[in-house]
Amino acid sequence: MPCFSQKTARVAALLFLLFPIGLQGQIYRVYRPVADVSAYTEPKEPQPLHGWELSLSGVWSAGLLQDGSGWTVSESMPGARVRLLKEIFPSVSVGVEGQWLHALDYQDTYLNNLEKYAFGGVLKWVITPDARPQLYVLLSGGMVFNRVKFVQSIVGNFNQRSAVWGAGLGVQTSLGRRFALHAEYRASYEPSEWHNLLLQASSHVRHELSAGVSVLF
Repeated sequence: MPCFSQKTARVAALLFLLFPIGLQGQIYRVYRPVADVSAYTEPKEPQPLHGWELSLSGVWSAGLLQDGSGWTVSESMPGARVRLLKEIFPSVSVGVEGQWLHALDYQDTYLNNLEKYAFGGVLKWVITPDARPQLYVLLSGGMVFNRVKFVQSIVGNFNQRSAVWGAGLGVQTSLGRRFALHAEYRASYEPSEWHNLLLQASSHVRHELSAGVSVLF
């Protein structure tokens, strides 16, 4: 009887040792494949802009032009302006611009056409680069060409040119990454007066308002 008990105890001890091993053999681990990092591409960052700005604006220019007797010939001239700028320092750009103005309100029958063409350089300084919208200062200088077409039976045509200097303020707001809207006020100064017997400017200064769209690239 004691032999039988010893054998039973040995068998029980052996089963006790083997049972955890067998239990561990029944544990299944779920296989989780490692993600393939190469299969995922990081989102591409937008290509950096190169600091160029091309803008097109509609312009309204106010300034009295009178005849020799002091009667007003024209009070305002609408037109268009195109400008190309390149950023040279943060918030500072320089470039060139051209402007065309055409009088529509002249009342004298001896005038057939009255136009102003201006070409020159411009400096733009954004003084609030972190604000939305942004405020900027403009300085410009160049030449202006005044062209007047009279009735042929009187004196023919008249062309006059002068230096022109300008200073003004503008505000712009972005439309996405590559487009912006802007509005400007500028005072332009022409040192040379109209020296024709039939026309004379009442002031060297003209006041110009403009609004337009810019393309950034």
